[in-house]
Amino acid sequence: MGEMLFLECMILRNISFFCLSLIFISLPVFAQEQAITVQVASKAQTPITVETITGAGGAEATKVLEQDLRIQGFKIVAAGLGRYTVKGTSSASGVQGVVVDTTGKTIIDQSFAGSPRDGAHGLGDEIVKAEFGVKGIGNSKIAFVTERGGKKEIFLSDYDGANARQATSDQKLNVGPSLSRDGKYLVYTSYKAGFPDLVLQRLVEKDRKTVAAYAGTNTGGAISPDNSEIAFSASIFGTPEIALIPLTGVGKDKPARVTKTRGTSSSPTWSPDGQRLCYVSDERGSVQLYIISKGGGNSERLSTGSTYSTRPNWSPDGKLIAFTTRQGGRFQIAIYDLATKQTKTVTQGDESTDPCWSPNGRQLIYTRHRGGGSDLIVLDVGSGETLQVVGGSGNATESTWSR
Repeated sequence: MGEMLFLECMILRNISFFCLSLIFISLPVFAQEQAITVQVASKAQTPITVETITGAGGAEATKVLEQDLRIQGFKIVAAGLGRYTVKGTSSASGVQGVVVDTTGKTIIDQSFAGSPRDGAHGLGDEIVKAEFGVKGIGNSKIAFVTERGGKKEIFLSDYDGANARQATSDQKLNVGPSLSRDGKYLVYTSYKAGFPDLVLQRLVEKDRKTVAAYAGTNTGGAISPDNSEIAFSASIFGTPEIALIPLTGVGKDKPARVTKTRGTSSSPTWSPDGQRLCYVSDERGSVQLYIISKGGGNSERLSTGSTYSTRPNWSPDGKLIAFTTRQGGRFQIAIYDLATKQTKTVTQGDESTDPCWSPNGRQLIYTRHRGGGSDLIVLDVGSGETLQVVGGSGNATESTWSR
């Protein structure tokens, strides 16, 4: 909850930026907050019957499949009540799945290779595609931050938290992870050298490189949809501004400046076509969202209905922007519709921050804060169904999703 802004000014190379950052952080505390009506969408879920998958690993495959379907718009029902019925067999080579509708027509008859978990994910993704016309999220990956012993490291896992593995082991602060759309690259802010620098990690080759270590701070990296550029917040210009560098960095040359504001600009997120950026700025007093061409120029302020809007994430279809808002002293997740210019809040109760869209744009993953700890939640925006995917350790935050 505001953690990224705190970390951005935690270790600084110049006093002027430090003072400015303190002003930026304190603004929401004194600003008058505007109410946004909580409206979680409620669409009918597709009823589906899942018979227990037989064979070795069948119990695990069944559990994974049902979980995938619940969070993607389906309701698991008893035999005879579903629009579809799923049967399957698990073996060492994968899962063989058959899906029929109420007329007995076969919708899917296919084998999915891999472990019982992988096979179940594959089957679930195919069912989602058949029903909704979009690829499922079962085989997608996420990255997130976990705090251990006062140090913050970045982890990678399946979307549901399984198969977690550590991506960094610096025993320092590593924050703000962002995965490329294809999942091949990870960019994050590292304090390994004592200052906030951007590091790019190639996940297949398992190597990494510091790509932005300019004077001041280098934070909030976001990889363009075509993997050619990184947008980030750089204070080399004086106050933090949105800037661009090639994916592999530019050495000692200055980055290409995008914004020219009188305030602090941070947290860029790319439009799906890679031509625009949505970012956060306090240039007009309160913390708000703006859109600008990647080539710079005039920016457009989004009227979100809140005096505190931060951490935007642009949906894969380009129609929506999810962000963190502040309401009644609590942080919540909201969605701004670019066509209607309307905002709706999709969480309530526990504080929620840092939303990120799923690859198909049907779900959001975000950080839920409760009881002094935090965990990661996947929300199906259509049905309101939620799934805790990373929790228990009390310190999972800042999730990002490959697309």
